[in-house]
Amino acid sequence: MTSTKHKKIKNSGSFRTASMAAVMSVLLVITMFAAGCEKPAEDSAGDYATASDLPASPAVSASAAASASASQPRDEFAAIPVHVEGEVEYRQAKLHYSDDMSYSLYVLDYFTYSAEEPGKDIVMSNYDGEYFVRIERLAPDINIDEFKNGLKKAYGEMGNVIERNPAELYFEEFRDAKFWLHVDVLNENGSVKTSLQYLMKEIGGNRYGFFFHMPAKEASEGLTPSMWAIVLTMK
Repeated sequence: MTSTKHKKIKNSGSFRTASMAAVMSVLLVITMFAAGCEKPAEDSAGDYATASDLPASPAVSASAAASASASQPRDEFAAIPVHVEGEVEYRQAKLHYSDDMSYSLYVLDYFTYSAEEPGKDIVMSNYDGEYFVRIERLAPDINIDEFKNGLKKAYGEMGNVIERNPAELYFEEFRDAKFWLHVDVLNENGSVKTSLQYLMKEIGGNRYGFFFHMPAKEASEGLTPSMWAIVLTMK
């Protein structure tokens, strides 16, 4: 393992999020909203997904995605950088492919990667399953403003929604995100109980949504940067 001094990560505690049950309620509200935002694609042979299950457009076939991945092979294992406590640590990770969603990424040993359903993958902490990031492939013709406003409306039921400027993100790779939403869910005493973060970004010509789900626990100090480390390897 190699360590080098690095600028202390900003917003290191900003990805603490709401309970699983609350998130499911939010996604249900978004689904109801999205039904009126998009027209179903005429060709439903493939699956795209959004946080709100917006109607799908034709997906890239698994064979085509596999071919694209094969054109740029990546090593099965790699040491990826994790920014923790002002330092960069290189930790072992394994390559995973999502053929139906046309990407690959490295997953750290203490996380589990799996496909939740067509168009939705999840990377979850083995230490605490409340720490996870959901990756969703969005329809290429999605109306970004309507989708973002739907998220704002749904998240607004849980806390104050703040639209932040992606250019302010610590990680340069995500500063070109289409939008970045942040919600803090508070305890009765006003302290942060959980936080939600949603970012929309284009990678490899495809649009993806990244939903960070983190409780306000001590483990966030290590698990939050680990989740970012995984997401940043996505190609």
